[in-house]
Amino acid sequence: MIFQKNVKNYWKDSYNKLSKLNQLITRSNLLGSDLKVTNFGGGNTSSKIQVKDPITKKNGDCIICERFWW
Repeated sequence: MIFQKNVKNYWKDSYNKLSKLNQLITRSNLLGSDLKVTNFGGGNTSSKIQVKDPITKKNGDCIICERFWW
């Protein structure tokens, strides 16, 4: 028995050229648009990316969370 349907991959190679933050936003929007993988009422996606600390001016890991809602 098969209980799950395959999820279509909507990611385009051109998205790989976006900044990590814009990739997160794009990924969040793609996931939010597919009702097979979206929680009712919305959800969150997150990514750990390197950003420059505005105080120390050093690069460090930062977890950024993007939420999407219907």
